[in-house]
Amino acid sequence: MVIALRTCAVIGGRGFVGRRLVLRLLQLGDWVVRIADAAQSLRLDIAEDNSLFTEALSTGRASYFHVDVRDKSQIIKDVVGVANRTVHNLVLEDMLLAF
Repeated sequence: MVIALRTCAVIGGRGFVGRRLVLRLLQLGDWVVRIADAAQSLRLDIAEDNSLFTEALSTGRASYFHVDVRDKSQIIKDVVGVANRTVHNLVLEDMLLAF
């Protein structure tokens, strides 16, 4: 049986709650996760070495994007064009509702 992967963009995905949400989505196994956060580049914690998260990054099940959440166009660029998408905005929930 082939599982159809769904895509989720987690804005604020490297924050306290966002990291846990990303990990949970990856554990479920049927999600591709797009992590959007303010840091210019992704820095992994020591605990994340050789983890499900690093495996997902290397296989393409997870990807990281730098966004400035004050710039609506950057957020749109990260989430538009993804079929079967779900967006979890842990930073500006109301802003995405305006799209």
